[in-house]
Amino acid sequence: MYDNNPYESKRSGFTLIELLVVIAIISILAAILFPVFASAREKARQSSCTSNLKQIGVAVLAYAQDYDEWLPLATFTAGTTNYRWQTALDPYIKGGFTAANASSAIKNDTSVYFCPDYNGALQNNTGGKPGNSYAVNVAYFGQNDTGDSNYSSSTKTSPTWVNPVPLNKVPSPAQDVFVAEDSGLSNYITGNDQTTATGYAYNATYDANYQLADYGYFQVRNRHSSGSNYLLGDGHVKWFVEPTQDGLQAQASGSPAAPPSGFAPVTANAGVAYSKIDSPTAAAWFTETGQ
Repeated sequence: MYDNNPYESKRSGFTLIELLVVIAIISILAAILFPVFASAREKARQSSCTSNLKQIGVAVLAYAQDYDEWLPLATFTAGTTNYRWQTALDPYIKGGFTAANASSAIKNDTSVYFCPDYNGALQNNTGGKPGNSYAVNVAYFGQNDTGDSNYSSSTKTSPTWVNPVPLNKVPSPAQDVFVAEDSGLSNYITGNDQTTATGYAYNATYDANYQLADYGYFQVRNRHSSGSNYLLGDGHVKWFVEPTQDGLQAQASGSPAAPPSGFAPVTANAGVAYSKIDSPTAAAWFTETGQ
């Protein structure tokens, strides 16, 4: 017998309104969750960067213990070849930055010297390399760049030799920067973002190569969630927010010839500053003397 009850019907699918409601709910959930997923991925990259710097920190301290507490030079000349701090540390890290392949290693985007948030587009065709994702603080590591043609021109005003500082002479190891992030322009920096005093990075008499090196650091002070990672002198790694007035970030050009109009570093901030003398309330410094 067939059931011919006119008041009872069989549904074979969703109505249009029901489908639209489901799509709307899915869209709302996606709008909520996708930023969370993106943030989680960025945190993972930041954690990987932190791990890289911790490994570099262990290598720096191991090197210092082997060499009477002296830090490795940022650049150094052996014979007619100019080497980098990565080469000095590679026996402790095994990151592929040996003396034999230093030129190719700097292009490596898989080693401990490479930040996963490295962005080649920041270089504006100025020659940045992934292997320079991190730069040492030349105030403590020193340098001997006499064998590097890029840094030995007759117009150079800064010395070609800067003495490294032994660990026992670092004034505030927990607050003095050893290694900071870089956009790939240089393997060493001064962290100098001042504009007025003689010898500061944006003074016309300051070495143009230091200007370029520092600019690479300025470019990425917001690399990880509006801040960046730093290796400090006692070996620990900490994230610091970018300066509260970071006008150098606003420069679109790859040339560090001058800061934006009206730029002035903020001397009291919660992040990393150039000098303790200039910024005594900052969380960390590249130098405590300002020299």
